[in-house]
Amino acid sequence: MRSSVSLFIRNLESGPVWYARFLNPATNQYEVTKSTGIEARGKKGRQQEAYNVALSMLEDISFVDYSSLITYLKDFWKVDSAYCKYRSLVEGNPHSTYYLQMNRMGIEQFIEIYPPFKNLRISELTAAMVNDWKLWLIEKGVGKRRINTLLQTLKTPYSYAYSRDEIPENPLVKISPIHYKEKERGVLDVDETEALLAVHENDPRIKSAVLLAAFCGLRRGEVRGLLWGDIDFEKGLIDVQHNWIDKQGLVRCKAGSERQTILHSSLLPILFHL
Repeated sequence: MRSSVSLFIRNLESGPVWYARFLNPATNQYEVTKSTGIEARGKKGRQQEAYNVALSMLEDISFVDYSSLITYLKDFWKVDSAYCKYRSLVEGNPHSTYYLQMNRMGIEQFIEIYPPFKNLRISELTAAMVNDWKLWLIEKGVGKRRINTLLQTLKTPYSYAYSRDEIPENPLVKISPIHYKEKERGVLDVDETEALLAVHENDPRIKSAVLLAAFCGLRRGEVRGLLWGDIDFEKGLIDVQHNWIDKQGLVRCKAGSERQTILHSSLLPILFHL
């Protein structure tokens, strides 16, 4: 029978420290790792002292459900998960509903369908498995940028679990994003701009949306989320502060994307007729 506690030494910057792995009796696997706070120094390394501390921690140990990698990932990217609650309530930086939905969709479409990941426990995932999965996606024609996004869907839960000492090691710390060359975004030339202005469009909302994107640099969601209060007609400026996301509605722009841009004069007659 396996011991309920297993000790090992982790070399930290401050020096070697005794850590304890705790056995989950339901799975007979060591699934939670905690620091005992005892430095591994001296003739006997203070091992017995560390073991006693670990035993005293047993009753406060709670085990995460590691029965399924896929289930764990899907639960992690829910608004009521411990991780999402911490970001929202403690850090004041919640993930949008859309972002969480996209992560769960990515799990269903690109992670869950990978055969080696089926019935896999979170503690069984290895760096080699993830690299093989990346190759499998490339061979199926998935873009490298998309793969890097999916990789983050995997890496964030593992980093979080490791930071809480819920897993002894983080195998994904060795995994790097796939290198790819970002395509330069196209910019309208003079002829294209003149052609755009010459198009006859009866609906001023459509015309203004196109011109806001072309001349003011607004994204689609920012155009849809633009409020009259965001426009300063006297100064000819737009404060880009809002974004519109399907199934979520009007939200604030992500931190760092708020900005002020010049209101192009060609937009004035169209906006005044809305």
